[in-house]
Amino acid sequence: MLIFRVVIDETIEAFDREDYKARLANITKGIAEADISLGVSAASIAVVATINAQDPAYIYPAYVALDQLAKDLSDGMLSSALGVNVESAVVSFDVDILGSSALDSIGRRVIRVVGGLLGGIVLLGLLAAGIRMSVRVVRRRADRRMVRRRAGLQMA
Repeated sequence: MLIFRVVIDETIEAFDREDYKARLANITKGIAEADISLGVSAASIAVVATINAQDPAYIYPAYVALDQLAKDLSDGMLSSALGVNVESAVVSFDVDILGSSALDSIGRRVIRVVGGLLGGIVLLGLLAAGIRMSVRVVRRRADRRMVRRRAGLQMA
């Protein structure tokens, strides 16, 4: 999840949320407007955009694009791109292990690999135990045959 906080010089009433989301999606190539949620509060206006991309691969490029624009507000590039007068901006990652789709995806892969390895180890253990049991059964049968032969020889 990517968090983009800006303070803009505008009133809440005049702030166009849909235009802002469209412009933010344009800056962050690959992030859909539907993946952006806005929280707006009075300061001048504090806007917090939370970006949850459907494809986690787009989060880092989006971060880089926003961070480059946020580093130098004096050139007006971020204000121009967003269509509002930006007074300050901060870009950050919010790493929520349980909620982050990127980490969730990675976590599922890790669990599959670890589960596969553990399953393989258990399977090998069962096979080894089965082989040992088979060897014991074969030995017992051989021992019984040997005992019968000896008993047969002794009776004759």
